[in-house]
Amino acid sequence: MPSRRHNEDTTNPHDGDANSSNANNGLQELANLISGLWFKSIENTFINSDCPKNLKVRYATSVFQKRALTWWNSEKRTRGVDAALALTWTEVKTLMTTEFCPRGEMRKLEAESWELKQDNGENVIYNSRFHELSLLVPHLVTPFERAIEKYIGGLPMQIQDIVFGSNPTTLEAAIRLVPYNLD
Repeated sequence: MPSRRHNEDTTNPHDGDANSSNANNGLQELANLISGLWFKSIENTFINSDCPKNLKVRYATSVFQKRALTWWNSEKRTRGVDAALALTWTEVKTLMTTEFCPRGEMRKLEAESWELKQDNGENVIYNSRFHELSLLVPHLVTPFERAIEKYIGGLPMQIQDIVFGSNPTTLEAAIRLVPYNLD
């Protein structure tokens, strides 16, 4: 799906074999699709190119490859080209999520989110994965108070009390407290 320019920075979730048996690769492809490595990349392109709302679907689908292109061609054949292109970007994202993110994979991500813990000294890795999972399974960190609690709950025990005691009102505030407490 991403243009060649994006392929250098991200993994294309639909560029591989649709029958890949590598579960971790499948989860990574799923993460890339939803977590912003593709959706966010294309949305940034919309912003930077002043893409009109009515052309977002046309632009985004123009860079589909392999499995995604086959899926989109099927959608156009089923709905009709005009009806498919009349879908909103939000509708297309929902359709793509349904098509490319099976419920079983989503359950694995939910379980990973519940079990996510920071290893000592691995704050950057923990923060990155926490943010990815928050985008992939947003219902586990909504409302924002739940995100703060979930983030703090994954920190080492000796840091949890300090961060909770500081009573952060935003996730960003909680994240900013952690590096100071690891030293």
